Amino acid sequence: MIPKVINYCWFGKNEKPQIVKDCIDSWKKFCPDYEIKQWDESNYDINKNSYTRTAYDNKQWAFLTDYVRLDVMYHHGGVYMDTDVKLIKSLDLLINKGPFMAFEQRGRVNTGVGFACEPGNLIVKENMQYYEKHSFVNEKGKFDPEICVKITTKILISHGLIYTENRTQKLKDLTIYPSDYFSPKKMGTNKIKISSDTYGIHLYASSWYKGGSFIKKFKYYLIIPKEFIKYNVLRKKLYE
Repeated sequence: MIPKVINYCWFGKNEKPQIVKDCIDSWKKFCPDYEIKQWDESNYDINKNSYTRTAYDNKQWAFLTDYVRLDVMYHHGGVYMDTDVKLIKSLDLLINKGPFMAFEQRGRVNTGVGFACEPGNLIVKENMQYYEKHSFVNEKGKFDPEICVKITTKILISHGLIYTENRTQKLKDLTIYPSDYFSPKKMGTNKIKISSDTYGIHLYASSWYKGGSFIKKFKYYLIIPKEFIKYNVLRKKLYE
């Protein structure tokens, strides 16, 4: 069973902007019987490994969260959402179907837009261990992590995901849902295309990310040239 807990991260001790408060209010509105748990410096060991320590020391809260949410979900289970995800209906029907992640636009799976699992999910563990096994310090000694959607999608491809097909795909330990479930908004625009399957809207607000709009675009957006449409070419180009 997936616990009825919505987990989120808020590191850096900054004041929450109104858009974040509004998103959390939407969780309370549509999931009133869920516990909402904030993970921050008071209840998470930022010295857990070299990645978390380095990310924290560099005030890279978004990259820190990329690992923390996997760690939290692997050990505790429940639902995770970034603080710029607004719910528009209850998650009950979705979590009753079992563990899931979801595509964001442009064919990549993003654990920040909303995912759920029971404790001990093996794909989540594999995703978490990637951060533990790799160094993200470049040759100049600077913290230079990979974007999370690239890591997650690469791992899911190894489990059979056809990431160029934005549709429901059932893997061994997860179901991957189309982008309209949590990412109906096109990043960089105000265009939102909600379907009957939409549970939440990733607003791409990310107002707590250091670096502002540039980091938001760097982290979530990748232009894929039209000439690289075939799956094997895209896979080699992006994930190998």
